[in-house]
Amino acid sequence: LPVLIISHLFLWIFGVVVFIFFARNMRRHIVEQNKTEERLQKLTQELKSRIIAHTRDLRKRQQEVQAFMENTTALVYLKDVEGRYLVASKYYATILGGNLDNIIGFTDAEIMPPGFNAKIHTYEDEVVSAQKAIEPDDVFNFDDKSYVGSFFPVMNDRGEIEGIGVMLIDITQRLRMEE
Repeated sequence: LPVLIISHLFLWIFGVVVFIFFARNMRRHIVEQNKTEERLQKLTQELKSRIIAHTRDLRKRQQEVQAFMENTTALVYLKDVEGRYLVASKYYATILGGNLDNIIGFTDAEIMPPGFNAKIHTYEDEVVSAQKAIEPDDVFNFDDKSYVGSFFPVMNDRGEIEGIGVMLIDITQRLRMEE
């Protein structure tokens, strides 16, 4: 009987020691988990703040570009490599006799008379093949005005050409003064 009592007492003490050991480990695990959750919440909040600030900056840049495209007197546009208009200045749309909805997504072949300014297409093709900006000496004529231009590639983050940008500046007054 004393051996039985001692063995039960030993098992009971062993059980208590094991319980205390696991309880301490469990408590430590819970404390670490709570700290991890707090860090995760803090990082999540920081990430949300960064996203909000970045989104605000992007909207501001978008508004600036939009204001430029609506108010410039230059003929400005971007096309993809297939020649579809992606973006165009309001003035360019006006010169073409329409609005941006009649230009964006279309090619020159779909919205211009045949042979319309083949010189421009030659320079656009040159930009695509050379993958560098060019500023030809040619004068381009639209709507009784004369323009000089800059043609440039639009590259993606892998260095591949995704489109062509063009900016044509009105030099009509300067040419008239030179005459």
